[in-house]
Amino acid sequence: MRNIVLKRGSVAKYDDGSPFLVEAGELELRFTLPDPNGDYFLVAGKRKVAIPKDGRISLSVTEGTLNAAVKRYIHGKLVESYAVEPLEVMSVDGEVTAFPELSVLQRRAAELEKAIKDEASVRGKTIALQSDTFRKALEGQKDTLEMALAEQNKALHKLAVAFLRYAYTDYQRNVYVNTRSLSLEQFLTALGFSKEDFTAEELAAIKEEAKI
Repeated sequence: MRNIVLKRGSVAKYDDGSPFLVEAGELELRFTLPDPNGDYFLVAGKRKVAIPKDGRISLSVTEGTLNAAVKRYIHGKLVESYAVEPLEVMSVDGEVTAFPELSVLQRRAAELEKAIKDEASVRGKTIALQSDTFRKALEGQKDTLEMALAEQNKALHKLAVAFLRYAYTDYQRNVYVNTRSLSLEQFLTALGFSKEDFTAEELAAIKEEAKI
């Protein structure tokens, strides 16, 4: 079972970001609800599963990407929506395994960054290299790592655009958090971003209303 804490203004992530087995195709989840009032539902595509007060549900999954959101209703009216970290479900060595996407991407980026820093440290301490071949091998490895990190950063940037589009839409709709009527630029600044971090096309995509 994986635990998910719902927090206003952020994507709900799995408590353990490591890949895990999905036995018999049943995903066992337990949500920590931010407010006991109202009715909560996990919405994934056309499926809508009621979440009881204890937060425990079982969801059948197949290979592919599970994109879901938890929606809260009061008297039948939608008042809040929480994005849930995308989950990549695939068959590995004959077993169905789930990979929390945000956690996997962040972990890979951190590992690549550490590898580059470690290599830079080694290169700094190794002043005299005896072999030109060894030196060239290190250069090639550094280039490979930097290319991989660049690709990883592109993926994280693309994910950030998708998240901000959802978050900005939710902010504009959510009566509980939209108390300051922030502009898009102010909203980005509040989350630690800047307009200069994105292209005009990406800013337009973030501002475009998401279907949640």
